[in-house]
Amino acid sequence: INHAQGLAVAVANADQYAIRNNTLTNNGESGLNLTNSKDVTVVENTISGNGTYAMGLYDITRADVSSNTVSGHSTGISVGTSSDTTIKSNKVKGNGNSISLSGLSSFKVQNNTVGQSSGPALTIYQSSGAQVTGNNIGVDTDGITPLPNSSIGVLMAGDLGGSVLGGLNASDKNIITNNLHG
Repeated sequence: INHAQGLAVAVANADQYAIRNNTLTNNGESGLNLTNSKDVTVVENTISGNGTYAMGLYDITRADVSSNTVSGHSTGISVGTSSDTTIKSNKVKGNGNSISLSGLSSFKVQNNTVGQSSGPALTIYQSSGAQVTGNNIGVDTDGITPLPNSSIGVLMAGDLGGSVLGGLNASDKNIITNNLHG
């Protein structure tokens, strides 16, 4: 979907659906807006150059956001007031705030590549039960090629009860480098 005046895709009050293998570019407002839904799958999409954010998920229960390529937005992936969400293996580059999470519970942020952000690469605010593992922040998937962020690599604030950044296993290690702060 290219050059829509508003949202490219909006889904509200629906359950058990998938948004898979789409290209959403250069739309007036945002690429994807999902609200008040359960059992949502958003995989293998390319979302670039839309008005404000690439994808916004709000009031979602059980979501899988995986293997998407997101670039050129004020906010790449925004998730709010949701639970049991997995954000995994996405490539999020060249956004203002790349991944912004607020008001979540029991969620995972795993194996994402986040870089070239002008704002925080990963923000987690007022969210409990986060497992943040295996991410490359400020560096490409090879763990070597710099993708510098001009702000904070990871910003965690507010009540974060039970949240973990990294872990005991080698695969849990996050690489956070090439950031102006943190």
